[in-house]
Formats: sequence, structure tokens, C-alpha cells
Amino acid sequence: MTVLSPTVQMGTFAQPSASLTAEQFFSAQVVTLLCWVTLGAMAVLLFLGLSDQVVIFFDANDVFWSLMPLISLVGSFIVVMSLLPPTEVSEVSQASIVLINLVMIAGLIFSFISTFISFRNAVLYNRSLIVGLFVGVFKICIALLMSVLFVNYIFKAPRSKTMILFIWNLLSAGVLGWLWTRLVNGPRVYLRRGWAVQMGNQLWIV
Repeated sequence: MTVLSPTVQMGTFAQPSASLTAEQFFSAQVVTLLCWVTLGAMAVLLFLGLSDQVVIFFDANDVFWSLMPLISLVGSFIVVMSLLPPTEVSEVSQASIVLINLVMIAGLIFSFISTFISFRNAVLYNRSLIVGLFVGVFKICIALLMSVLFVNYIFKAPRSKTMILFIWNLLSAGVLGWLWTRLVNGPRVYLRRGWAVQMGNQLWIV
């Protein structure tokens, strides 16, 4: 009868563990690389938007549709929470369950529709499918991020414990407000690229 040595057994059992570690390592590397690529792409789009090379938000209506995916989901969640019975009530009526499901479905549908409209606007306003798809992802992400940060700074400013924090919060909100005015750049991009003509006080897209 052949007896395996302890070293052979240890080597045999250690190999799967080493292979698994290598897979986890490469998976982490891929995720890290994708994160850096995403951040790089967003930085490039931010630069192109601030320099009026591409249309980020054409107008206030475009900003509205870019914010609606999150607003519709948050709104439906708030409505659902208001429809839930008090904690001391263990049972939920069938009518309440149906109404809650309808509200959730309506929120998801409106979020999907507003996302589609935002992407459609990005493609149409930039007159390019590829550029529009990249801008569509960027504009939704940047609109949500800037809105959350702006509201956060505005509400934190009155509760600042020191004058330095108060000034910092106001300046941060002001910088975000300035970014909004720069990223709502549709007419400027159209005039720069010769896609529009100015007639009086009106902008005519051609």
C-alpha cells in the first residue's frame, strides 16, 4: 500500500486555494481598472462640457428629465412608506398591498421613461449616437451627485459650528451652482459649432 507523504498532501490541498486567490486578485484588478476608466471618462466629459465642446444639459427641461429617474424612485418610496400601517399593526390589508405595488410599479416605469428621454435628448442634442450615449450616462450621474451635494451644503450652512465651516459650505454651494450654469450649455455649444443662428432674442436650431 502506497502512503502519501504529508508534504505531498499539503501541496495538493494548497493548490486550489492559490488558484482561487489568483482569480480574486485579477477580479479586483479588473474592477479597479474599470473604476479608473470610468472616472477618467467622466473627467474628460466634464472638461468637454465646461469648454462647450459637447452638450451636457441643453436647457432646464433637460436637467429636469435627468433628475427625474432618482426623484421618481425616491417619491414612490416616500409614498409607499406613508401607506404602510403603524408598527403596532401586524397585518396589512389586501387593498394596501395592491396600492403599494401600483405605486412601486408607477415609480419604476416613470424612472425608466425619464431615463430614456434623458438619453434621447443627449443623442439628439449632440447629433451623435456614440457621444450621446456617453453623455447620457454622465449627465444622469452628475445631475444626481451635484443635486445631493448642493442640497447638503445649503442645509449644513446654517448649522455650521464655526464661521469657517459656514463660509466653506456657502462657497461649496456657490461652486456647484456655477458648475450648473456651465453644464447647461446647449445654446453655447450650438452657436460655437454653427448649429444655430441667433435671430433677435431667440435661438433657432438649424
